[in-house]
Amino acid sequence: MPTALITGASSGIGLELARIFAREGYRVVLVARNEKRLLEIAQELRPAEAQVIAMDLSLPGAAEEIHGKIPKVDVLANNAGFGVFGKFVEKGLAEELNMMQLNMTALVILTRLYLPSMIAAGSG
Repeated sequence: MPTALITGASSGIGLELARIFAREGYRVVLVARNEKRLLEIAQELRPAEAQVIAMDLSLPGAAEEIHGKIPKVDVLANNAGFGVFGKFVEKGLAEELNMMQLNMTALVILTRLYLPSMIAAGSG
């Protein structure tokens, strides 16, 4: 059974991607911060196999931890992300750095980690 790992799977586009992949016969790995919401979604997707990983990808090392738990996937849907709005000088540096970690660093690390096995399997 092919596996699709979806970040930002607790709502919006990520949730819709999870529903589509589950309907198409994929095992789905749902990644987001809200474990309770992910468990609800996993129940909704039955009878499809769904694994939940509650993880904040804005934290350094999170992408590597996910790869350690799920070393191979057929599809990576790098969907997680957020934006910081308002005047730059009024926003905190920590919020900006968290956004960059999630939107850029985690995305690149996950792609680097998963792409070799996806190419080898002919799905990348």
